[in-house]
Amino acid sequence: MMRNSYRAIIFLIFFLFAFSSYSQVDHLEHEHTVRDAGHTWHIGLGLSSAKIAGEQAMDPGIHVHLMRKLGNESNWSLGMGYEGLKGENWHNGLNVLLNYRLLEFFSLNAGPGIVFEKAEAKNEVKSAFHTEGVFEFHLAGFHLGPMFGLGFDSEHTHFSLGIHLGFGK
Repeated sequence: MMRNSYRAIIFLIFFLFAFSSYSQVDHLEHEHTVRDAGHTWHIGLGLSSAKIAGEQAMDPGIHVHLMRKLGNESNWSLGMGYEGLKGENWHNGLNVLLNYRLLEFFSLNAGPGIVFEKAEAKNEVKSAFHTEGVFEFHLAGFHLGPMFGLGFDSEHTHFSLGIHLGFGK
């Protein structure tokens, strides 16, 4: 049952990426677009509060990602991400992330990865999937705005809400 849920969520996210890419219309060259205003590299840091399904407490979390744009005029980026949640035990996740900038101020990151957890005095490594939406508003050379995330592995699902700070080069 859980595997089918993972597959459905992954399918929906990549369908959204594909549909958004297909439906996009290019404007005249002299008009300002998201693609020509961007940067090649993006480093982001997020601080969040996370809710693990089935648990009462909210846990503090941190998100860090490094993304590289796939071409000068592309809305797609590829990179790596880390997510750490501090609950009873640290939940540490590493993900390969695909990013799509849907709007000038909104992008989605999603991708598979692994989670490292220490439970009952033993270390566990599990496959996982992480996705997040990031609103980015430009302020003095930085990107700042709210973010929301969803992550899951074979044992846990969590939702997070926080703030994202990033910059590009």
